[in-house]
Amino acid sequence: MEFHKNQIFYSMPVIIFGASSVVMQILMMQELISQFYGNELCIGTTLACWLIWTAAGSGIVPRMVPIKQHPALQLAALQFIWAAIMVATPVLVRIAKPILKISASELPGLFPIIGITAVVLGPFCLFSGFFYTMSCHWKDKGNSRFSPPDVFILESIGAGAGGLLISFFLIRSLETIPVVLILAGFNIISAGAILIITMPSRWLRFTLPILTVYAVLWLFSPRIENILNRMTYPYQTDIISKMTPYGKISITRLKNQHNLYQNGLWIRTYPDPLSAETAVHTALIQHASPQRILLISGGAELLQEILKHPSVQHVDYLEINPAVTQWVRRKIPEAGAILDNPKIHIHHHDARHFISQSRDSYDVIISNLPNPYTNQLNRFYTRHFFSLVKNRLADPGIFAFHIQAEENVISRELSDFLSMLASTVFQVFPDLTIIPGETQQWLISKQAGTTFSDPEKILERLRKRRISTQYIREYYIRYNLSQDRIRHVWDDIHSSDKRNTDFRPMGYYYDTILWATHFSLFFKTLFLTLSRYELKHWLIWLFVIFFLIFLLQRIKPKGPWPRIFLKSSIWAVGFTEISMEIILILGFQILWGATYKILAMLIAAYMLGLSLGSAIARKNYQTRTARYRTFIYLQGAIGLYTLLCIPGMILCRQIAMGPLQILIPGFFIVLTLSAGGFGGYQFVLANHLYIRSGENLVKKAGALYSTDLAGSALGAFLVSVFFIPILGIINCLLLLSVLNGLMFFLMVFSRNRD
Repeated sequence: MEFHKNQIFYSMPVIIFGASSVVMQILMMQELISQFYGNELCIGTTLACWLIWTAAGSGIVPRMVPIKQHPALQLAALQFIWAAIMVATPVLVRIAKPILKISASELPGLFPIIGITAVVLGPFCLFSGFFYTMSCHWKDKGNSRFSPPDVFILESIGAGAGGLLISFFLIRSLETIPVVLILAGFNIISAGAILIITMPSRWLRFTLPILTVYAVLWLFSPRIENILNRMTYPYQTDIISKMTPYGKISITRLKNQHNLYQNGLWIRTYPDPLSAETAVHTALIQHASPQRILLISGGAELLQEILKHPSVQHVDYLEINPAVTQWVRRKIPEAGAILDNPKIHIHHHDARHFISQSRDSYDVIISNLPNPYTNQLNRFYTRHFFSLVKNRLADPGIFAFHIQAEENVISRELSDFLSMLASTVFQVFPDLTIIPGETQQWLISKQAGTTFSDPEKILERLRKRRISTQYIREYYIRYNLSQDRIRHVWDDIHSSDKRNTDFRPMGYYYDTILWATHFSLFFKTLFLTLSRYELKHWLIWLFVIFFLIFLLQRIKPKGPWPRIFLKSSIWAVGFTEISMEIILILGFQILWGATYKILAMLIAAYMLGLSLGSAIARKNYQTRTARYRTFIYLQGAIGLYTLLCIPGMILCRQIAMGPLQILIPGFFIVLTLSAGGFGGYQFVLANHLYIRSGENLVKKAGALYSTDLAGSALGAFLVSVFFIPILGIINCLLLLSVLNGLMFFLMVFSRNRD
């Protein structure tokens, strides 16, 4: 049986390729997020670098590497090489920071993030793009019944299956290295099968050495994982590191201290009595007789300090990741004993969900979370979260959190951040006291005049409660609460018209500026320059650009305008689809919590939508003119879809506080599936319209594919790095809707003129 007659062998390599690509994309996104402290910029930069390199692989590499008369042999060699690069990629991600002398808990700048991401993903993605073009070449030279839309459909089917596989099975039970080895194994089997058919007498000579190396890697994969962990956390011992549904958790030991890291960001150290005493006693001393306490993160040491207050009867402790408490019990027995105190009730829930659903009232609520470095953390510093907290406070209740600041000199950027945060607090609460220090303690109450910073009153309450402390003592309190220091803090907080909300994450915006201040003057200048432009300015620019194109076509009506608009539409939809994917991922994170639990599922839904849309479009047997008309209407439908997402997101925010919040995951999956469906249908129609008989199929298919990826890459970078922090999610959706609406009207005009 000849190879070209066996459709299974034509289909399986492409399906395996699609599944491997999306699983690797999810794994590398998670690995890079874990390397760069959970910052969502990594989602955009990963997707952007992924798409740019893949576009280069499909559009540029075929011009440099000749495709021979035997594409099956070339495809087998490509899969073998791709499998090797697949195994090397996560290793490169892990060793990049140690090679660049970036410590485990260090916050790198944007350019190191982009550089590392681009370098480690480059080889894998170049081969991915070339694989698509090679698969399309089968039609020209392999005498099969394949066409570019068929390849796209099979790739999308594999991608959807891979997303589901990693969502429900692989990511829940295996670490990254074993999963990557499984993917590499499937690609080796696929390549070997091609050789068996095409080279039945010599296939073993090529395949056996590769299988031997693969077996050795699989056998030593646990040791490889341990070596990589030791490189990530040098000079530390007893390293436990595990990817969980809530991010990558690592617990290490340095002499007598245990350190907890989440996604590469240092969370806390045990023991750390100064931080524990400051966070707990500063808050609880504000209440005359605290009985019911809610602690959001913080660990056993904070719980131990809470129990020193004799009036405390009940403590609800929220730690979203059960792996943290499990490992604490196992690795730090003395801390585990504190967790077993009958007054302490541990809940493994997202804090926003717990507070919105709880009907209990608390005398004191303490949030022990880091600054809003990420969109995930910013959701605990918004007006909406403060409103939820206010509803759970008894009268008079105290809400406390801390902010990393500067003790003596507060920069303008930090002053703007603190002013925005204070303005957000005062929108919900009438009372705010700030305790100065490198770590500021923000004390808030629902009744005006409740919180205080009088050192004599604090010392009196500490003495009455007979609380023993190591650091929070008389000399420390008198110095830290001097009137000069308190006045200095408030002098740097000015009136601000900016508020931190769920869909306009100003905390994330200002923290991005603070981050850029430390690492890149160029990025800071660029970010601040772009931040001066509001939504109306971007809309004006869009209208001006499209109006100029409109005038140009009227001046020169003869020309390849339909093809130009076709490629422009592909670019615009690629920009929109990837932007929607990022917006939906971050929107879900804001409303629901940790993205890790559903990241793979949302990407799988997008890929399934691509395959469904592609398959439906493949059955479109309309005339060329009718297909072009459908293509135009689809462009308008995409603009309407992005516009309708705005009330959908607002509705989800409303139901997120009630019993109907269980519907939110399904809603976001449907939206993501729809986005993929639009993109898949439009891309297949574009192939039918763009590639005509007699033209170079490989060149045209690669060019169209790279155009789509180029638009997607630009969208991924701009939306995640600039537009969401600056404009917010709702304004981004409106901008995308206008972009597609203008493209729709341009194509309607082109059709009527041509």
